[in-house]
Amino acid sequence: MNRFCPICSKTVSLDEIKRYKTCKACYDKEHPLFTLGKGSLAIQICPTCMRYRSIDEEDKAWNVPAVKAYKEVWIQAIYQFIVARIPGHEKLDFFIDFKHEPGVLDSGRKKVVWLELAGRERDEAEPREATAMVQLLYSVGTCNECAQKRVGYHNSVIQLRAGMKRAKSDAMIEQMRHDVELLAAQTHFHGTAPVTSIERVPGGVDIKLASKKLGKVVAGQLRKKYCVGIKESFKLVGVDKGTGADLTRQFYGIRLLPFFPGDVLLLPRSGEPCLVLKTTSAMIHLLSLASGKVEHAKPEAFTEESIVFRSETDQLSQFQVVSLDEADGTMNLMDLATYEERVEALRPWLGVEADGGTITGFHFADSLYLIPLAPGDVDAHVDASCGGGPDDGGGDGDGDGAGDEEGSGADGPGE
Repeated sequence: MNRFCPICSKTVSLDEIKRYKTCKACYDKEHPLFTLGKGSLAIQICPTCMRYRSIDEEDKAWNVPAVKAYKEVWIQAIYQFIVARIPGHEKLDFFIDFKHEPGVLDSGRKKVVWLELAGRERDEAEPREATAMVQLLYSVGTCNECAQKRVGYHNSVIQLRAGMKRAKSDAMIEQMRHDVELLAAQTHFHGTAPVTSIERVPGGVDIKLASKKLGKVVAGQLRKKYCVGIKESFKLVGVDKGTGADLTRQFYGIRLLPFFPGDVLLLPRSGEPCLVLKTTSAMIHLLSLASGKVEHAKPEAFTEESIVFRSETDQLSQFQVVSLDEADGTMNLMDLATYEERVEALRPWLGVEADGGTITGFHFADSLYLIPLAPGDVDAHVDASCGGGPDDGGGDGDGDGAGDEEGSGADGPGE
């Protein structure tokens, strides 16, 4: 049996009147599936990196697209600035049908894209559908980051330098550069990534950052992770026209100190050769090869002349443990290069427990200094007793400056 719609008097079925209380057309008119806040959207797209932003947004922040293609950017912008602001949008499925697409070479500063936005109810036996026409206006403009990179804009400079040319230095500088990029990727400066340029210079790398604050954060993180000396300076670059204040640029000369685990250094206070177990900007952890005692000293206590054995270039002598005399506390060693035998003290911290094995050592000042078989065990003891790994430590770590402004690679930051 048919009924009549109370609004338009149209004849409707019993099922329809039970479901909608009116005819479906009147119900859709009185209760639209979705409503648009506005039927148009104006965006700007950077032709270099394909970032986009809404012209109508207050902060006008640039957004990174998932796919770097104009049509994909249009779709992402529609979902971000229109669909996401429709009340109840999470209960609907939306579809976009482009009705008019401008050619790439079409003239005009603003290009017009017409599209039909369709919405459909989700999880309904008889889902309702609705459509709306949307006008998308887009223009092309360079984003802040691309503009900054073109002109080399920066407020702080991280100058990575090796304090001494060693085989490990280049790899360590490269690792530090990678860490700076990772730190920079976790933050933004006025909606842009803050690294404006990375320049290779003699002896290291210059990394230019848009933010002064990030430069300070990066220098602090590198101080905690590596054994470095840091010198901070600034350079006057102009005057703020609005306030009359001086405009400055910060420089962080970060010099990698030439001390690595496995090296042997002369401890200044005792003159004993000590094996480097761990290095930080605040402290160097060592093991005395004369007494087996764990020592600690600040990096600035050492110089390049303190290095008596370089782990990556100098060769250790190898000795076979021929026999042990626990009663006398000695062991008989045979040099595997010359087959000469010698007697050395059997010290507990060397880790020699049975004959037949090999142990290494090096000659210094007419004496043989043996390297413990398991220095890692001593290293673990340092971790437990001192409570810190390479990422700990936060001492002042001031060292020599490194590099000039604009990557000249001279002695010391620009002033």
